[in-house]
Order: sequence, then C-alpha cells, then structure tokens
Amino acid sequence: NITDEIAKQLPTWEDITSMYGDKPVIHGLETCEHYRNTVKPADRTIGPAGLFNTGTNLMYKVLTDNCHIDGKILWQAPWGKHSP
Repeated sequence: NITDEIAKQLPTWEDITSMYGDKPVIHGLETCEHYRNTVKPADRTIGPAGLFNTGTNLMYKVLTDNCHIDGKILWQAPWGKHSP
C-alpha cells in the first residue's frame, strides 16, 4: 500500500512526460521482416535496453512473463542495458 506521504513524493504524470515523453519510442521496427526471414526462431533473442530509470527491469519482467519464444529472453540487450 502507498501511504499519502509516499504518494506526495511520487512524480506527477506531467513530470514524467516532460522527461521521457508520453509514448514509447521503438527503433528498428523497419528491420523486423528481414530479421524474421534470416534468423531461425531458436537463434532469436530479445532483451530490454534504455536509459536509466526508464523501466528496463520492468520490461524484462514483462517479457519473461508474457513472451513465449523459441529463442532466449536476455536480461539486457547484447550491447548492454544502459549504453549510450
């Protein structure tokens, strides 16, 4: 449970969207078809990457709970989770 004291410390939605925007940004969607056509399902991997405080740990949890793939779900992308 979140107490009133804790709730007062949380950022407002306006604070959040001013820092990160109001929707996710997904780069590389134009390469999906090529990836599906060239990488066998068993060799495919997915893993979250993003800036600090953008939900990469939550994204890993969402992926592992909801994605049932033949390949691997990685804790981070091969180039690192928070690489610039």
